[in-house]
Amino acid sequence: MTGGILALAGFVLFVIDVVTILAAWVYSRFFFNSYIKKYHRNKWDELVSTDNYFGPNLFSFDITSEMHDFRVKSNYSLGDPRVAQIRQASILLFRVGILGWCGLMLAYIVIAGVSVLLKP
Repeated sequence: MTGGILALAGFVLFVIDVVTILAAWVYSRFFFNSYIKKYHRNKWDELVSTDNYFGPNLFSFDITSEMHDFRVKSNYSLGDPRVAQIRQASILLFRVGILGWCGLMLAYIVIAGVSVLLKP
């Protein structure tokens, strides 16, 4: 009975974590990108029109490495407070997703180790 409850709880936490990581991807890839493209077109052109742009890569959080550096490593908000808010939200979603993933893996390892040790 306890194993079934743990399995259900683990599955629910796994789904929540996957949804969080997908939300971070959508927020970073589409919302942040489209906001920069719509309201700061010159900066968007500068970040996308580089030698590192090889076409659409849907598995990446950002279009180019320059866009990633601007979103994650830069504090320059283009004089727009909304850019800083969107940047912080995208970074927070990603961190929560990754920390949740690491927490799930650690919990699975601990539960597996305990169950092996307590096996009759």
